[in-house]
Amino acid sequence: VQSAVLRIIVDREIEIINFHPVEYWILTAYLITKKGEQYTAVLTEKIEVPNEEKATEIYDKCIKSSPFISNVEFKEVKSYPSPPFTTLPMIATASSIFGWSAEKVMTVAQGLYQNSFITYHRSDSPFMAPEAILSIRNYIQQNMAPDYLPSSAIYYKAKEGAQEAHECCRPTDITQIPTNVHLDGDDKKLYELIWKRAVACQMTPALDRRLKVITNIGGYDFVSNGHVELFDGYRKCWDYGSSEDVVLPDLKKDDKVDLKLLIKEQHFTSPPPRYTDSSLAKFCEKQQITRPA
Repeated sequence: VQSAVLRIIVDREIEIINFHPVEYWILTAYLITKKGEQYTAVLTEKIEVPNEEKATEIYDKCIKSSPFISNVEFKEVKSYPSPPFTTLPMIATASSIFGWSAEKVMTVAQGLYQNSFITYHRSDSPFMAPEAILSIRNYIQQNMAPDYLPSSAIYYKAKEGAQEAHECCRPTDITQIPTNVHLDGDDKKLYELIWKRAVACQMTPALDRRLKVITNIGGYDFVSNGHVELFDGYRKCWDYGSSEDVVLPDLKKDDKVDLKLLIKEQHFTSPPPRYTDSSLAKFCEKQQITRPA
């Protein structure tokens, strides 16, 4: 495993050394509806704008045009909870949210395990004991509205090649909720993360409405994306990194709008970033080249 991970890191470094930036331009339109509502739209990525000459050509056509809505698409999308923690997702998530190193995550987890707050933290299986699932479902039923509890328990399968020597990493007692548990500092942070993940994995999906508006400006498609949460589902518990709604005006096909401002900006592609503990853990899990220890 160490040799494989070292190879991954070296390969990424070679990518960074050999990287050559490529120029591209982004055009952003600031628009106003007939009701005075403002929104922004970006030139679709399907149109390549490799240099200032091409950007200026598009800019000149758009600035003289009469924009209108060429298409409006609605879609309702379900978002499902993630499985309960195994080792690598726990490291990746704690690293991403708290900025911790892998070593720190495992050290804090070791303390929680030794003090019987969580089950064994070195695991590659999302299997959860039936009595733990029942306990979590009872907690959801007693503390949340009926819509948050699925009609039946949710079971998660291990990935091919998993050793499955231990069940997932979860609280030993789900009734020890993070706000009342006798923990402080980093111990409490990680316990809360593990607790919320375990509860969320047995909750109903979230439901979002996604809206895509295409504004035709000078014959070019400028895209706006909206997002509204219709039902929070498992996010009621798993509230890390929840994004705010992006509300667009009530637009319909063929509606005319006014172009308030059009900006063209030069950019350059960036080299792939060096791995962090979080991104390396995610990559290794995907490639199935690590083990819980």
